Amino acid sequence: MIDLHLHTCFSHDSAEKPSVYIERASRCGTEILGFSEHYDYDFLLEGQCLGLPDLDGYFKVEGNENIRVLHGIEVGFRCEAEDFYKNFVISRPFDYVIDSVHMLPYGACASNPFTPGDKRLEVFYRRYLEDVLNSVKADFDYQIVGHIGYASRYVNATNKKLKYCDFSDIYDIILKEIIQREKCLELNTSSVGTQGDFLPDKDVFKRYFELGGRLVSFGSDAHVCTDLLRSYDKARDFLLATGFKKLCYFERKALCFYNL
Repeated sequence: MIDLHLHTCFSHDSAEKPSVYIERASRCGTEILGFSEHYDYDFLLEGQCLGLPDLDGYFKVEGNENIRVLHGIEVGFRCEAEDFYKNFVISRPFDYVIDSVHMLPYGACASNPFTPGDKRLEVFYRRYLEDVLNSVKADFDYQIVGHIGYASRYVNATNKKLKYCDFSDIYDIILKEIIQREKCLELNTSSVGTQGDFLPDKDVFKRYFELGGRLVSFGSDAHVCTDLLRSYDKARDFLLATGFKKLCYFERKALCFYNL
């Protein structure tokens, strides 16, 4: 088993020590842990410094005889941050970079203004997906497209699921760009509150497979060690049923595979 999206006390929104993840991983048979601490330069551009990770300390984290530790980073994309990330992601020996969208012109996705029945929600989702597309097309060295559908988590609405069928035109463009650029689509299981099973949801992964996409990574997006490998079995069974055979991971940005 392998989990590439884990946050520790090196991220602003977690207090968990890496050693606690490693201990838990040893007990549950995990072979590879991928830490992916937040680097939110997108928030810094808005004057909101959430706290950037101590990268010197982060790279001192090591596994043990049973657990291999990978050092990833999750960057919060916005167009104005692209040039910064282009230099940042090659400034350290990251194993992989997760390219995620957390911030829109409306503000942070986590603090959106929408209420049940708000007709602006469709506009919000389309703008979010447009920014996801911009992030996929961005000119910096990332490997994984993170948690598409994240924006739906914080929407206060009855029918808020960000479905493929409602935005199939832009979803297809996004998925084709991911495939053409040989990037990896993350299956993220931090989908509580989105009305879906995963981020992105099953319908998006099925379409990705139909279009020829085969590069998938697994990420629990855990911020506490008890969420390590959250819903892994459910995700594996779905991927196998859809036709996927392998998960991706990266070492020094080189693509590797792990059998499901």
